[in-house]
Amino acid sequence: MIKTLKTILSLAVVLLTVGASVVACSTKEEPKKVDPIISLTVEGYTLLESDVVQEGNNLNVTIPDFNSSYQPTDLSALKVTFAVKYGSLKNYKNGETNNFSSPVTIDVLDYQYDIRKINVTFTLRQVEFPAFSLVNAIVNGVTPLSGDVNISGSEITIKSMSLSDDFKEIKTTSMPVKFIFKNGTLQGFTNGTPQDYSNGKVVNFTDLKNVVHSYNVKASTYYVDKGPNMDKELTYTPYTLAWTEVTDKNLPEGIRLYSYNGPKTAGSSDVAVGYYAEIDPAKAKIEIGYKSSPVNIKSFYTEASADDKPIIMTNGGFFGPASLSLVITNAVLRYSNIGALSRGSYTYYPTRSAFGIMADGTSSAQWVYNSGSKTYRFDTPVRNAMGSAPLPAPTSAAFADIRHDWAPTTAIGGAPILVKDQKVVYTGTAEFDDQFVGNRARTAIGVKADGKIILLTLDEGTKYPSGSNVKGFQLQDLAMLMRTLGCVDAMNLDGGGSTVMAVNGAIINTPSDNASEGDSRAIPTVVMIKKK
Repeated sequence: MIKTLKTILSLAVVLLTVGASVVACSTKEEPKKVDPIISLTVEGYTLLESDVVQEGNNLNVTIPDFNSSYQPTDLSALKVTFAVKYGSLKNYKNGETNNFSSPVTIDVLDYQYDIRKINVTFTLRQVEFPAFSLVNAIVNGVTPLSGDVNISGSEITIKSMSLSDDFKEIKTTSMPVKFIFKNGTLQGFTNGTPQDYSNGKVVNFTDLKNVVHSYNVKASTYYVDKGPNMDKELTYTPYTLAWTEVTDKNLPEGIRLYSYNGPKTAGSSDVAVGYYAEIDPAKAKIEIGYKSSPVNIKSFYTEASADDKPIIMTNGGFFGPASLSLVITNAVLRYSNIGALSRGSYTYYPTRSAFGIMADGTSSAQWVYNSGSKTYRFDTPVRNAMGSAPLPAPTSAAFADIRHDWAPTTAIGGAPILVKDQKVVYTGTAEFDDQFVGNRARTAIGVKADGKIILLTLDEGTKYPSGSNVKGFQLQDLAMLMRTLGCVDAMNLDGGGSTVMAVNGAIINTPSDNASEGDSRAIPTVVMIKKK
C-alpha cells in the first residue's frame, strides 16, 4: 500500500514538472523584427555620411547642387545605387538613370519577408565652387619668362619674346596666345588662335557658375639674343709679340708705328710679320678714302693735296666692282654694308661690322645695318647662321629693342667684330665669315680705353721667299692679338690679298697679291691717318 502511494506521488511530481514546462513555453516572447538599413551612392557625387538620413521608412538624401565635374545637378536623371543591410532590394535596378525630382518609393524585403515601402526624397544643397582663375598665357607655343604675364584686376599685360622658337617674328597684331585658366571656359574664340592685341582686346571667360569674367589683354614684344647657332664669347688668352717701335719714318706727333718679325708663337718655326700704328685722335685725324672702282693704294696718296697727304694708310673694307662695306665721310653715307647674302638656297640679311668715329671724337666698333640713307647699330648681331632658315631682316620690329640710329661722322665697314666692350666676342658666325677664315693676311682696326686707335696689318707669306714660313692669322688669334694691344673694341677689315700698309705713300709690308715688288692689289677704300 505504501509502495503504491509513493508511486502515485512520483507520477504527480512528474506531471507537475511537465506542466510547469508547458506553461513556461507558452509564455516565451516573440523575436524582435530587424529593420533594414539603407545606404546609397550617386554616380558623379561624393556624399557625406550626414547627407543620408533614414527615419523609419523615410530616406532623406541631401545632394550637392553641382556634380564633381561642376555641372548643375539634374534630379530627373540620377544614377543611384542602393545597398540594403538586413534585407534586400526589390523592383529597382541599380545603376540605371531614374527621376528623383519628386519622392520615389522603393521596395525592400526585410528579414521577416515583409515588403517595406521606403520613401526616398532628394534635396539639393549649395556647394562652394573653386574660384575662377587665369593662371598664365603661352605665346606661339613659347612659355613666358617670369614676369612676362601680369594680371591686375581686369587688365592683362603680356610681354612676349619677339622671335618664336623657330625664329619667326611674333607680331602683336597677329599673336597666337593660349590662355591657361582654372574652373571656367573661354568664350568668343578658340584658345591659341592669332588675335590682334596691339591696342587691347577683350577676352571673356565663364566660370562654373556661369558668371562672365572679362579681361582687357594688351601685348608687347621684346628681343632675346638667341639664334640657331650662337657665337660664343671666347676666353681671352693674351697673344703677346715683341713689337719694336719704328723710328725712321719721320712720323709727326700723335702717330707711332711698330713692327714685328719673329716666331708666331714661342718656339714655333712659323713666322709672323706685321705692323701696327697707334694714333692719338687729339693730335691726328682719321679719314676714309673711297673710289667708285678699285685703284692702287698709292693713288690715294698722289691725288691728295700737298698739305693733306695721308701719313699712314691701310686697305679698307670688302669690295667687288665697288665697295661692299660701309663708308661714311663728313657724316654722309657713301656706301652701305652689304644688305643681303646668298648661301645655298637661303638669302640672309646680316648685321655686319663697322668702325665709326662720332662727332665728339669717340670711337667704337658696332654691328650695323643700312636701310636707305639710315644706318642702324645693334646691341648684338642678328644671329643668322648658314644652313638655318634666315631670321627676319634687321629692320623688322622683332629687333626694335636692340636697334638704334647711328650717325658717325666717319666710318668704315668690315666683319666680323673681334673685341667688344673689352670682351673677345668674335661674331663670325652671325656675320658670315665663311669666305675669309683660315691663316690669312689680316687688317684690323680698334680703339683702346684711352681713345687711341690701333691700325694693324699682318702678312701672309705668298710673296715671301720659299721656306720663310710667314704665316697669316686665324680670326680668333687676331681677336686675341687686338685685345692684347689694349683694344676695348676691334673689327676685322678686308684681308688676304687686300692687306696693305703704306707710310708716306710707300708700301711697307709685303702684300700677298701684288703684281710687282712694292705694289698692291687695287682696292676701292682706304683708312688714312693724317695730321690735324
